[in-house]
Amino acid sequence: LVEEILKVWPGQWVDGSDPKSPHEARLLSLSIEKAGALLGWYPSWDFREAIERTVTMEVVIRTSESDARMAYETVEDRHGIRGRVGSDGTPRGLNAAGPAEVVADYVRRFEALGIAEAIWIFRNPFDLETMSRLGEVRAALR
Repeated sequence: LVEEILKVWPGQWVDGSDPKSPHEARLLSLSIEKAGALLGWYPSWDFREAIERTVTMEVVIRTSESDARMAYETVEDRHGIRGRVGSDGTPRGLNAAGPAEVVADYVRRFEALGIAEAIWIFRNPFDLETMSRLGEVRAALR
């Protein structure tokens, strides 16, 4: 899991576990088979895409949604990601676009899930306008 996260969110991981402690894998058995058999639930995304969608958030702040989408096209073209489609067939791309209040509404959904912090990493070319307007999102969240 950590290795896959580091492919999307560069950094490093140091194993700080106590080698003398019992290893979790001997106590823990994870499988989605029971969810499928009992609940009829199966994941929509493959493992790699689930990690990427968990740790990335594409956001552009502008006065209007159309201005934000136009600004994001530069990023899409630069990184060759225009028209991306996920493993479940749904479109990928911009998560929140438009005024700070719209972006704040998007972030509130994560807050409702108990996520207290979001870290945004901007792709090159860096969106200086969005970066300069993050304070507006913070103010809208208060």
